[in-house]
Amino acid sequence: MLRNLVVLLIALSVGFASQSIYAQQKVKVGSKEEAAKLEKEQEKINKTKELINSANSLFRSRDYKGAIKKYDAAIKIIPNHGKAYYYRGMALKKLSKYKDSERSLKKAAEFLPNEAGPYYQLGSLYTSMGNTTDAINFFNIAIQKDPKYVKSYYSLGKVYSSDRVKNYRKAIDMFKMAIQYDPKYSLAYYGLGKSLVKTKDYKNAIPAFESALKNTKKRKMKGRYYFELGEARLKSRSYSDAISAYNDCLKFTTEAFFKGGANFGKGESYKRMGQKTNAIKSYKEAKRYASWRDNADYKIKELQGKF
Repeated sequence: MLRNLVVLLIALSVGFASQSIYAQQKVKVGSKEEAAKLEKEQEKINKTKELINSANSLFRSRDYKGAIKKYDAAIKIIPNHGKAYYYRGMALKKLSKYKDSERSLKKAAEFLPNEAGPYYQLGSLYTSMGNTTDAINFFNIAIQKDPKYVKSYYSLGKVYSSDRVKNYRKAIDMFKMAIQYDPKYSLAYYGLGKSLVKTKDYKNAIPAFESALKNTKKRKMKGRYYFELGEARLKSRSYSDAISAYNDCLKFTTEAFFKGGANFGKGESYKRMGQKTNAIKSYKEAKRYASWRDNADYKIKELQGKF
């Protein structure tokens, strides 16, 4: 009996040992398979990252078609890659392929549900399409996702102040929100100033344009801002200050519309100051530019008493 017990114990120990060895082998096999799987996934991630970086470079150089091919290749590797859809939608928008852009950006929103970017871009897309209702809705969703997404407030301001909507009070509120989150946002000050002018609040429009000037280094924008500052000062009857702003506009701008406009504004200012000779001289300068030719010609004839 003792002999039988010993045999049984030996058998059990051999059995347990065999199971243990089998278990260890199974773990080792599983670890290798898991490691291989992880390695393969990492390769996919690295490849898509490489493709997207390359696509973004093409995007920046304005090769939008080339960029889209790279984004498509990234999506083929990882079909739920939200960022690839996001950038792809932006590239399609640049090519004015609005419906394709819309589909791509909606996919991006699906795969990046907590990010404001896709919703902002959809708002921007609908703005380009003239669909102000959806534009407003999606900019608001972007703000819900990220209350500090400054561009959404600015873009809402632009939509509200557009000729399609003309809700200048709402526009003023949105531009002020953009400035609250980014006190150096020169375009927001510019939009605010223009909306204030529309409500005939020249007193507050003037410092808005001055703040826009303070917060930009771009010569082109300085030219525009000085023109609008001149217009606001003219309408507030600060004629000498208006002339000063128009002269600054002429120093910075290279755009025909603003060159003509600044000279016309100077003519208006001199006229209201009773300086007929200087007014005619300024109108003649404005007459050189097509956008202002007819109005300037009329003003000259009016001052010369030819009516």
